[in-house]
Amino acid sequence: MAKTKKKVVSPAGNPAFDVGKMAGKKIDAPIGVGIVGLGRIGWSHHAQIAQQHGGFELVAVCDREDERIAEAVEASGCAGYKRLSGMLKNERVELAVVATPSKFHEKMVIQALEAGKHALVEKPAALSVAGIDRMIRAAKKAGKILTMHHNYRLNPEYLAVREIIDSGKIGEVFRIKRTVNGFSRRNDWQVLRKYGGGMTGNWGVHLVDQGLQLMGAPIKSVWGSVHHYFNPGDAEDDIKGIIEGKNGVVVDVDMTSVDGSRRPGWIVCGRWGTLWIQDGKIHLKYISPKRVKKLAP
Repeated sequence: MAKTKKKVVSPAGNPAFDVGKMAGKKIDAPIGVGIVGLGRIGWSHHAQIAQQHGGFELVAVCDREDERIAEAVEASGCAGYKRLSGMLKNERVELAVVATPSKFHEKMVIQALEAGKHALVEKPAALSVAGIDRMIRAAKKAGKILTMHHNYRLNPEYLAVREIIDSGKIGEVFRIKRTVNGFSRRNDWQVLRKYGGGMTGNWGVHLVDQGLQLMGAPIKSVWGSVHHYFNPGDAEDDIKGIIEGKNGVVVDVDMTSVDGSRRPGWIVCGRWGTLWIQDGKIHLKYISPKRVKKLAP
């Protein structure tokens, strides 16, 4: 496994833009942010960060619910819109953050790019590879920056795992086990496939991305099992996936809301040791290769 490189963490702890690069010049004023979708992520994550980070200013919001718009306008003094087209006409909006249900990501991102805005889209970026390709083409054509909100690349546990792997303490990694489990029931759009809901888009994006980042090689094979057991609606709530890299590293992911047992969130096996994380605590068991005795002839 190739060693990974450390990422720069922004003051807000968010996977961040290079603010200077985005503007193409020295920053004299914060970048104007417009957010479409004021649900749980749009309001409690993106809107709060835009107001707290010195490099950004929340200048506009867009949502179909009048109550949400009114709350945002009162709290931040930003402009409020019910239609994305209206928000995109606001010249103060330089960066459009798309935090709507997944089904609408592709159309809204392309609309923002064509309006001359940079775009940050919530995960999953689109419902198909073809959709993401269309978004990338639109960004290149417009000459604008398009990025996806991969905030779990800056998750403290993930960064700790990377640091331990890079230290060489557990040797060459051959297996990465990642688990998110619990026993819970949702009652929002995330339980409906028609909106792009389900564990795949909600948690799979994070876990698979982390695994691929650590695997450090092209994919050789993929196996998966997807089921719906407990949540209302028709979106999957139980997933098992196994990804094998061409370097022999196996990434094993479990994502389920129908397993209430206590399980480690991370297990990483290397030639000289193992690390695992459970209940927020990092455990490490390894041996120095210098202490390993060779078999006698």
